[in-house]
Amino acid sequence: MFVAEEKLFYPAWLMGFILALVCVRTTYASDPVDWMRAVCYDRNNPSSWLGGNNVRDALAAESYTILNANQLKQWMDARIADRRLSVAVFAKDAAPDTVADSESASCTLRQYLNTGGKIVWYGDIHMFYQGHSDGTRWLFLSEENHQ
Repeated sequence: MFVAEEKLFYPAWLMGFILALVCVRTTYASDPVDWMRAVCYDRNNPSSWLGGNNVRDALAAESYTILNANQLKQWMDARIADRRLSVAVFAKDAAPDTVADSESASCTLRQYLNTGGKIVWYGDIHMFYQGHSDGTRWLFLSEENHQ
């Protein structure tokens, strides 16, 4: 029984199911479109509460290309230029500073989305943390980060 005051939390199995639907949709689509599919996993970049090893491995088994943060930047720049249909899944819940390089509409991630790219952010609040290759992270839109 659900109580009205309770907050709704999505269990891990539901998030896994949603992610599986993404895999099936891009793998077995009825149209003959060749999607560029990537999963971003960089062991040097931090996460908040989702580490992504299982997601990385499951998507690699579905022919997603595993990219570290620097490779993701190159991959997104190429997709911005060629506008091929593509999807990038973030296996950690801190956006790498290589693609979330600023808090503006000109950042690589925003440009990728503006040119038709798709992202899957299965974790925490999207764009809450920016992750750095030295293992640190900071909050986006935080006054502390801009002093």
